[in-house]
Amino acid sequence: MWRSVLYYNNTAFYPNNQEGSCETPLHRFVFWKYFVTFAYRERHAGSCQKACTLFWRGSNAVSCDELIFGKMKIRLFTIPNMITLCNLLAGCAAVISVLGRHDLSWAFAFVAMAAVFDFLDGFVARLTKSYSAIGKELDSLADMVSFGVAPAAVLYELFISNGGDPYWGFVVFVLAASSALRLGKFNIDENQTKQFIGLPTPACALFFVSSGYLVQKYAISLPLWSILAGALIFSGLLICKVPMFALKFSHYRFAGNQVRYIFLIAAVVALGIAGLVAVPFIIVAYILISLIIAWIHPGSKAQNLNM
Repeated sequence: MWRSVLYYNNTAFYPNNQEGSCETPLHRFVFWKYFVTFAYRERHAGSCQKACTLFWRGSNAVSCDELIFGKMKIRLFTIPNMITLCNLLAGCAAVISVLGRHDLSWAFAFVAMAAVFDFLDGFVARLTKSYSAIGKELDSLADMVSFGVAPAAVLYELFISNGGDPYWGFVVFVLAASSALRLGKFNIDENQTKQFIGLPTPACALFFVSSGYLVQKYAISLPLWSILAGALIFSGLLICKVPMFALKFSHYRFAGNQVRYIFLIAAVVALGIAGLVAVPFIIVAYILISLIIAWIHPGSKAQNLNM
């Protein structure tokens, strides 16, 4: 027989003073992060009336999400998920292009393709109203390869090709580690629905793969310290708490979207004039504009970055 237990803020509350062994840490449950988010909301609302409910059967505690999801047929092969997998495969191809063929032009092409797929999966999910928890997790896993490992591999290739020691070159993979932290935080941070906190991983990846492509194409020699410094600086930007505007439109009127429209128009003009050479400069401009807005409006919320 099932009996309910109220579990809030790491404390178990039993109906009618029933005793039980509900002191199991919250992280033991499969869907623990949903509870953490829920408890956080209720704590800030000053109420625990809607705290997490667990169901008890014998000695096994089962979360309400486990019961719901256990009865739900999880759909793996949806159109958005397939697009996300294309993102993942493009990222894998980029890594092979770098480490297997030492070809940074194809790496740039595959990461650019991954960025397109990364945009399309969310767009199609919104269009078809096929959001899913697995889709959100799958998206971050794909992004980790395409926008975390792939750009770090490009930096490693640049470091080695400029005469660097392979063991010292491993330092550049701090970029991949920071990307993992950035993506993990994004998944549970509800303050990033209209803006980003820290540099988004696709922007970071496009900066390095486009720069690597240009360095290889024009046979530019880079000092080793600049490669390591670039990895460390961008690793900091990924996990910093600086708000950065997102190219997400809740409406398409100019008012409230000035920064987005001006930036997009300037980016298209720059690409038309300079071609792919403009890509890393566009990313730098994006970072600088976000930093300027954050400096002019310190502590601004997402909606304030729409100016």
